[in-house]
Amino acid sequence: MSCREYIGHQEPCHHSVIGQDVNKAAEQVKVLLGLRHLMGWENICMQDQGAAEQASRAEGTTETFDLVVVGAGVAGLNALYAATDYLPKGARVLLIDQKQGPGGMWNTAYDFVRLHQPHPMFTVGDVKWDWTKPRDYLAKRDEVRAHLTSALGPVSDSVELETAFEQTVVEAEEVQTDYGYKAKVVFRPNAADSPTRTVLANVAIHAQG
Repeated sequence: MSCREYIGHQEPCHHSVIGQDVNKAAEQVKVLLGLRHLMGWENICMQDQGAAEQASRAEGTTETFDLVVVGAGVAGLNALYAATDYLPKGARVLLIDQKQGPGGMWNTAYDFVRLHQPHPMFTVGDVKWDWTKPRDYLAKRDEVRAHLTSALGPVSDSVELETAFEQTVVEAEEVQTDYGYKAKVVFRPNAADSPTRTVLANVAIHAQG
């Protein structure tokens, strides 16, 4: 299937910046990376292995990634985890978040905050909690944050993962290049007067939640 042959359309292939509910993120990213059109999303094109590096050289100093995920909370981490099943080995992936590390709101919650559900139900993909506490134990903030951080280990085993924490995305748009449509993502350190960094991506996911 070419990048133009998505369901029921014959239009240019686009790359989207997408916000998704956490309960749907993992399953929907599988469809997204499988070159399918779902629930009104813009169609997505994945290039052959090595295309990111080739396009990066063509674009000069602008780096190109196979995938950029904006958001390292539970939604973004699940999207990232699911993507590893569909990306080629060694694909270049960039994870961006404003917080100081993975975990989303668990980085800023009060220290007395706990899960409101049994901890095995709250995870990334099929990553198991590294303990033997009772199933109905309600994990504390720091325990949740540590568990979500540990999920980056399996991801790093499959792809070339770069993280950019304490960063703010200031621009995200679709652009056309000599190698087809790409997502351009511009971000900078959280300080307002910091210099920006621009990357291109074959696929970009905006994961909130």
